[in-house]
Amino acid sequence: MRIIHLCLKWFKPDMFLNARLPQSNRGGRFFLRWMNQHHVSLMKWALSCIDLKRAMSILDVGCGGGRALQMMAKKAPQAHLYGVDLSPESVKIACSTNQRYINLGRMTIQEGESSALPFADDAFDCVTAFETVYYWPNLVDSFKEIRRILRPGGKLLICNEDADPVKAESLTKLIPMRIYTAEALCDALNEAGFDRVWIHTDQKMGWITVIAPKR
Repeated sequence: MRIIHLCLKWFKPDMFLNARLPQSNRGGRFFLRWMNQHHVSLMKWALSCIDLKRAMSILDVGCGGGRALQMMAKKAPQAHLYGVDLSPESVKIACSTNQRYINLGRMTIQEGESSALPFADDAFDCVTAFETVYYWPNLVDSFKEIRRILRPGGKLLICNEDADPVKAESLTKLIPMRIYTAEALCDALNEAGFDRVWIHTDQKMGWITVIAPKR
């Protein structure tokens, strides 16, 4: 999201709709590639909060340009990784970013939405959501769906760059999105059936990572 803050003075308002659903045009491709580059520090920090070495199956919901999947493939050498995204352009760029892992049979990327995931119950050791819950139409329904596909003991990791609705007001005027505090995310997770939630914060950057295990 900090990327978008920096761009507010440079681009026309309709350009920012690509942050929510990247289109198959110059603007959509620009956002995907730029986010792949500029979210690396955020993703590294979030992934330092969880141990993926023994994970056998990982899903990234709203995978965007696929950089998080690429990073997790290195941290989880035994895992098969899956990515889903509403945007066909995101799927295309994510596949390009991760062609090596796809060719090795370690990764599958496809279209999909958070509230109707095309996977069986108890299928994943870990589900991640980097910079994407802002755009989910119904947070609780999506969390219930993720809980369904997590194995007992599996964990959901949510990472957001922005967690202050007041400071992010300029963004929400441009983009159909909602900024959540850590407390709001915890409330939605509890309602969805996650009864334990761990919160990690980077006070300097304003980042939050929320981890919710499935009992």
